[in-house]
Amino acid sequence: MSNSVFASRTELDVFLFPVGDVSQQNATILRMRDVDPDFANFEDIPFWQGEIIGLTPNGSHVLIPYRKIVNGIARNNPSFLFLNVALEQGRVVIRESRILNEEIRDYFVDTGSIASFGNFFLVKVEGTTFKVNFSGQFEQISNMNTKATVLGNQVYFMLENRETNRLMVYRADINGNNRTLVGEDRLSIETLSASFGVIDGHIIGYSGNNLFRLNLSNNQVKIEMLNNEGIRGAISSIQQVGDEVFITVIREGTGGAFKKPLKDFFEILK
Repeated sequence: MSNSVFASRTELDVFLFPVGDVSQQNATILRMRDVDPDFANFEDIPFWQGEIIGLTPNGSHVLIPYRKIVNGIARNNPSFLFLNVALEQGRVVIRESRILNEEIRDYFVDTGSIASFGNFFLVKVEGTTFKVNFSGQFEQISNMNTKATVLGNQVYFMLENRETNRLMVYRADINGNNRTLVGEDRLSIETLSASFGVIDGHIIGYSGNNLFRLNLSNNQVKIEMLNNEGIRGAISSIQQVGDEVFITVIREGTGGAFKKPLKDFFEILK
């Protein structure tokens, strides 16, 4: 969900609603077999790995991975429905609709995750991470596990180099371009496969029930483990609301939530 558009799907159709009104009569519906006669099914992305449907924060662009069967043969690479949408008179209208058929591999591969940003999408396919801009162009970022987050008017990319056991941090402009290496630090079991967010102007990573801060001072990168006492389960999101930090978790197949005062959140783990 964005701040203006809500996107959902069934097994065959895509639904677009204005935020605040998800009634059937106000839905913009795309029948996928009308959009693409070769449509077979949507790509299955577990919710804890990324977005099921890519949707930019302002609701202007949508990216939906799916599979197609051509002449009875499943296509090796996922396809993507790319939409440029807007709100007009209380309804979602589609300004542009395109099908992206990027040739990534010559064997069957899946979409592993999607993350949406203000000016691009970050898509992982079979261990390779791509930046997809709003012209529908794919740019390979890395063949490593890669995450990104926005801090101010810059984007930070975090790459896990498992051959050297290092976490590498790159800084880019708000479009994800002009990437330069900030620095790197050692990966550990506590920081492996982390997701990232921003709390009070600091990049925070979380993996399992572990929390850590990326200290980027003096053009260096230092991982600082934070006190995670009381957090039970795998952290699925962190969000600052006023002077508190809300932490959601997944534990034994169910969800839960914790909150910590902002003044205590950055306590270094001893």
